[in-house]
Amino acid sequence: MIRYLIDADSSIDAMRIAASPVNRRIGECEVGEIGISAISFSEISAGTQLQMPPPPEVIAAFLKAIPVLEFGE
Repeated sequence: MIRYLIDADSSIDAMRIAASPVNRRIGECEVGEIGISAISFSEISAGTQLQMPPPPEVIAAFLKAIPVLEFGE
């Protein structure tokens, strides 16, 4: 059961910095306890005006561990 939602900024930190506090916290959770909203996922995928989104293979690996919650879930 999803207990925590991770936002776009925290997700990007987790993807870019292996020893980040976010990754330590994710490691303390059980599989399936953390999710990411569809909106946060779209923010990550689109990137920002200042930075490009993470590489597709990094996003794919991240999503294997953190599921995207569709609208209405």
